[in-house]
Amino acid sequence: ALALARVLGAPFVAEYCRELWLDVGGTFGVQRLLDVAREQVRREELALEQARLAAARQGAAEAWVVCDTSALTTLVYCLLDHGHAPPELRELARRPYDLTVLCALDFGFVQDGARRDAGFSARQQALTVELLQAFGMPWIEAGGAVEERLRAVRAALPRGS
Repeated sequence: ALALARVLGAPFVAEYCRELWLDVGGTFGVQRLLDVAREQVRREELALEQARLAAARQGAAEAWVVCDTSALTTLVYCLLDHGHAPPELRELARRPYDLTVLCALDFGFVQDGARRDAGFSARQQALTVELLQAFGMPWIEAGGAVEERLRAVRAALPRGS
């Protein structure tokens, strides 16, 4: 996501849940996950407002923001960890994006201090695909090296990006 933001010259919104988890650790309860989703969306809205202002100053037609995650991912964690999610979290997870990029699980598991095991990653991936389809969201799966992923995303974005 960060590489894509650099290529597009777009603001980058980091994954708030990862930031919080690295700070406090542990499995988050349902209310904490709802708070995480709210904060993620707040940060996205702030970045989008800034991007729109910058685009207007430059006379650009589009304002891109690249988000490392979305409330959909938070919903997935909530469902996998707790088996249910509050309606507000489900609604935040339906937030529209121009494109969601799901990174393929086409490399070995790498622990970075915040990841769970490879089995969890596979369950997370499957549920994410299921929800993207159920919510009718535009998405692609990008795999390979970073450059291959960037090419796939750029090809899926509207012309001029």
